[in-house]
Amino acid sequence: MLIAVGGIATTVIGQQQRYEHAWQAGQLTLTRIEQLLTSAQRTGIQVAGLVGQPCQRVLPALRNAATQAAFVYTLKLVQQQRVYCSSLRADVNEPIPSAFAHNDTTRSLILQPGNASRPYYPLLSILTATSEGAVISTIDSAHLATLLSLNLPTTLIWLQVGEFWLDSSGQLHDESPPQAQDAQIYHASATYPLGLSLYYTTSFTTWLGWANQWRLTWLLWLAFSLSCAIALWRWLGQTSPLEAALEQGVERKEFIPYVQPVICAHNRQLCGLEVLMRWQRQHVGLVEPMQFIPQAEASGLIVPMTRQMMTQVVAQLAPMASRLPTPFHLAVNISAAHFRSNTLLSDCREFLSYFPSGKVQLTLELTEREWLCNNPQTLTLLHELRSMGIYLALDDFGTGHSSLAYLKQFPVDIIKLDQMFVRKIGVEDVSQHVVNHVIDLGHKLGLDIVAEGVENEFQADYLTRRGVDQLQGYLFGKPQPLQEWLTELWPLVSKHYPWCRPGQGDLATVGGDEQFQPPA
Repeated sequence: MLIAVGGIATTVIGQQQRYEHAWQAGQLTLTRIEQLLTSAQRTGIQVAGLVGQPCQRVLPALRNAATQAAFVYTLKLVQQQRVYCSSLRADVNEPIPSAFAHNDTTRSLILQPGNASRPYYPLLSILTATSEGAVISTIDSAHLATLLSLNLPTTLIWLQVGEFWLDSSGQLHDESPPQAQDAQIYHASATYPLGLSLYYTTSFTTWLGWANQWRLTWLLWLAFSLSCAIALWRWLGQTSPLEAALEQGVERKEFIPYVQPVICAHNRQLCGLEVLMRWQRQHVGLVEPMQFIPQAEASGLIVPMTRQMMTQVVAQLAPMASRLPTPFHLAVNISAAHFRSNTLLSDCREFLSYFPSGKVQLTLELTEREWLCNNPQTLTLLHELRSMGIYLALDDFGTGHSSLAYLKQFPVDIIKLDQMFVRKIGVEDVSQHVVNHVIDLGHKLGLDIVAEGVENEFQADYLTRRGVDQLQGYLFGKPQPLQEWLTELWPLVSKHYPWCRPGQGDLATVGGDEQFQPPA
């Protein structure tokens, strides 16, 4: 009897806990979606003053606003119930969705099946009315689907806007979700005309088959809890296999420097190198950086690994210092772990001491894999590094969430255009617009700009004309061991690279942006 009563009580408590967890998951998802919409609406308000002006005149500002808004897919300007300007397609002339046309409120929201160019990607559009017309801010359903999928494994969340529903895979439905789970919770937004239907499992049989094993449950729970406690204790007390391998790699000096040339854009001559870490693991061979760098940063081992790599750079490069161009740029990747080690300043000072004064321009490239805290200690260290003539660069600018925050908070000297955008130049309009806006931003802030991932001469020519300072990519050389690079490419240090011949195509200005015209 006591076991049965205890089982019933445990079941009731478990159901209540699952309800609370499901309710909290739904509320958190709703809050995130509301924040996303508020951000999109704020962008619409910022460009409201463009409504009524000719599209070609306001198109650069409209595209700039769309690029800087993290989750906005496109911005559209509306007059007389018609869209006449789009951040993606420039001049257009199309009617606004009927749901907007019959809604006279100052803020409307619709979920659309998609458009002509992306018919299988639903869009969430929010309309902001102005005195001259309106602005429509559109959000890609992929962002919404990501938010809907961040919940408990036994929970199903669908977004409802009007008569349409969006599931966690990004699919649009014209009817409510099937009730595959046991219970439902509905969250209605108090800010926007939308809601979330949340379905979750209450049956306790999904846990241990309680109904068929009343008498064994307590023993099973006790054994399971004890096993988990022992496993957790062992796990906390042990080093992960990868971390142990990294420690062994440091002892064996398996981390070696690879380099990739950096080229001055205006004359196509070598002006520096980016130093890249590689792991030449015993009995395994060369290990890809993404397989070990995140763990190295999380464990702090990246600090001795970087120090070991730079010791090899000094040994191989310092004897040839007199033959290097002046200043010779050397870029090294760092992360938040280096700032926590308290040795970054002394390591940089020691590295520069092996070269004649002014010979090497050391640049520290900050990645975003770990958040760098904006505190007095960090700022003091960055200013001390700058006083030594060391530059700070933001690597892969535009791909992470903290790029603009770092730009505002820290004394940045260089931004590096990510190869994801550079490789799309001349191929995809959106990426080309991003490149243009980042370059314009860098020029306005007085920053140097380095473009990564340059693979063909058109890209190099385009970036040079747009005012990029330095170029880097497979067009000029793939990453290779430093010693190998010194042996094979040293005769080319003071010459043009023979495969870099600008002028293989021409650039024409169309609608304020340069477009590629291939040679005849």
